[in-house]
Amino acid sequence: MTSSSAEPKTATSSRPILGSLNEICIVTPHLYQTLDNLGRLGLGPFRVFDFNSETVPEQELRGKKGSDLFTLLVAFAESPDPREPVLEIIQPLTGQTSMQDYLDAHGNHEGVQHIAFDMDNLTMDERLGLMAARGVRPVMQGVWKGSKGVTRFCFFDTVEQGMATCFETIAPSEDWQEPECRWYPSPPTIAKAVDETLPKKSVLSAYAGGLEELLQ
Repeated sequence: MTSSSAEPKTATSSRPILGSLNEICIVTPHLYQTLDNLGRLGLGPFRVFDFNSETVPEQELRGKKGSDLFTLLVAFAESPDPREPVLEIIQPLTGQTSMQDYLDAHGNHEGVQHIAFDMDNLTMDERLGLMAARGVRPVMQGVWKGSKGVTRFCFFDTVEQGMATCFETIAPSEDWQEPECRWYPSPPTIAKAVDETLPKKSVLSAYAGGLEELLQ
């Protein structure tokens, strides 16, 4: 007896390349409204940044390179545990970004738009090569300037390839220090702040350490 349904395709490579999950991102058309709603569940406070031609001077969008291809409002939830995945919230402002694609496809409703993996802390060029070998290409890239160093980020065309969500990877330089932020709704209280006697780690510098015990 034969079946008319096609057999599922098997993976072409058994070697894992994504590494550890280190970020989950919600995309929203109204950043501060979403932050308020998340705050009702005890999340936050949030560090808010502008991604624009000054803070992300090297941009690439769908193969085009420039300095003014997209602008974003980006927030990170403060967490007392650097082992946890980072919760990011993004409002796309200009450019047909992968975030704007998500809102367009979902009736302008917020939702989880991408997840990020550390890809075992390889260089960004090595990460791009591994993904390209599997037919996965960048759809959006940028270089975010810190108060020291830079962080490269890349979003891949996994949605266009029929996968469930957009995959991102992030590579901070060894000297990375996060730039000054705007706290929302206010800076952490003393009770929630990290002990000032301990070395500080920004959200993105934690990526380089290979986060473990995630989603437990």
